[in-house]
Amino acid sequence: MLWVGGSILIHGLETLGFGWLEHHIKDWAQVISSMVPQAEASVNWFTKAAMDGVIGLAIIPLVKSVTTMRELV
Repeated sequence: MLWVGGSILIHGLETLGFGWLEHHIKDWAQVISSMVPQAEASVNWFTKAAMDGVIGLAIIPLVKSVTTMRELV
């Protein structure tokens, strides 16, 4: 779920005009996957999925703080 949530957020940011994050993730995945030419496509996909998951994980504290603030109001 972290991977999916992070991916949705990243794609949403791109449609809002903040595409730099997705472009950086694609660039980093390409650099990392080029180090393993035998499994380049798999490593590229896994790297993007892992980075999307990290972004999804980073969203949790943000959502938690917003919901906590809403409960206080």
